[in-house]
Amino acid sequence: GLERYFDIILTSGEFGTKKPDHKIFFAALHALNAAPSDSAFVGDSLQADMIPAKELGMVTIWKSDSCGFVSYY
Repeated sequence: GLERYFDIILTSGEFGTKKPDHKIFFAALHALNAAPSDSAFVGDSLQADMIPAKELGMVTIWKSDSCGFVSYY
């Protein structure tokens, strides 16, 4: 039921490549007509989510289950 809160949902299975490949990040940004510097990425994996999003210039928000909190990376 969360789909209604999102403009797009892009999964690696549908796209054909997985994070941390920058292509999937660029595809989402393109679909939203958004610049990386104007975008934030929320994820739970340092390697697959935070590092590539930060490399592209996005604000990153890391949800850590082990620490039980959300932080900026």
